[in-house]
Amino acid sequence: MEWTTIVPAILAGGIFGSIITVTASVFNVFITNKLTKDRERRTWILSERHKASVEIIDILSMKLKKDDFEDWTYRLRNSSLKFQLLYESGDAPYPLRKTLEDVFKLVQAKKDGHQSENWSDELKVYTKKLRHELADSLSL
Repeated sequence: MEWTTIVPAILAGGIFGSIITVTASVFNVFITNKLTKDRERRTWILSERHKASVEIIDILSMKLKKDDFEDWTYRLRNSSLKFQLLYESGDAPYPLRKTLEDVFKLVQAKKDGHQSENWSDELKVYTKKLRHELADSLSL
């Protein structure tokens, strides 16, 4: 073999190897960044859903005085909307959305003075159902 063939072959291989290394590194940085960003977003959404779920249950389990009923429905609706915004469509899945609405209507009936005689028992049943559906929703 002649040196005139070996030297250009080594240089070409070195340059080609460097180009491949740089391309792979840049590709790796962008892919890693995207995967990390997606993972961080999913973790954040799950954390925020958990906080909103706890807030909704806290509102429902509050011991209220007669004057607090006015504010109760607004706080419940506000927390429910915050929770539902954490889904891509802006709405919680159907069974959860329906239960949230049923609980709100029950609370609204109490506020308006149109509650049934077994309102407290109904609230317990709906709160239990809501708790189960909120727990199910805490997975991505």
